[in-house]
Amino acid sequence: MAVCTVVGNGSRTLFWMDRWIHGQKIEDLAPQLFALVPKRRANKHIVLEVLTDNTWIGDLQGAFSVGVLAEFLKLWSWLRDTHNKCWTADRLVRHGIQYHCKCFLCDQEEETINHLLVSCVLSRQFWFELLHKFELQILAPQLVEPSFEVWWCRSNEIVADQDRQGLDSLTILGAWSLWNHWNRSLMGLHLLCRAS
Repeated sequence: MAVCTVVGNGSRTLFWMDRWIHGQKIEDLAPQLFALVPKRRANKHIVLEVLTDNTWIGDLQGAFSVGVLAEFLKLWSWLRDTHNKCWTADRLVRHGIQYHCKCFLCDQEEETINHLLVSCVLSRQFWFELLHKFELQILAPQLVEPSFEVWWCRSNEIVADQDRQGLDSLTILGAWSLWNHWNRSLMGLHLLCRAS
């Protein structure tokens, strides 16, 4: 029988040893990566302190093989996605930071990560044009998409098995491109405002 840990604020959950990621330990999800963590560190660090400034990376000792690197990137991605580290307007406002709540790109809807990636009129145009280059424009997000994750899963169900890996790569690259464009545009405006 496995015991699942409810993380809460992470002050009593061991990062490496407890089953806090969908009922699994990191050892179950990334065994090669976990093998690089000394036992005394694995039994010491809690989720709260380790995630605050990514100190879990310092626990890794030894050589990184291709398998270890793949598991590292998977865990890194999961931790970022799960803990909603994308600082869009909705997150800034929740933390008491003054910010214009409308989408910076379209100025039509509240800015959330799902709006930025699939609901924004500019994002939907971007996806249509990108997917059109591969004759996959039928997969472009529609206005009614509830989330980026739902759209991605739905798209994967539509394409043939042999095309899924390519679609996944395209989706990750597209999402990164949108996020990067948003950040560059926002930073450019910020610098312009500071200069004037």
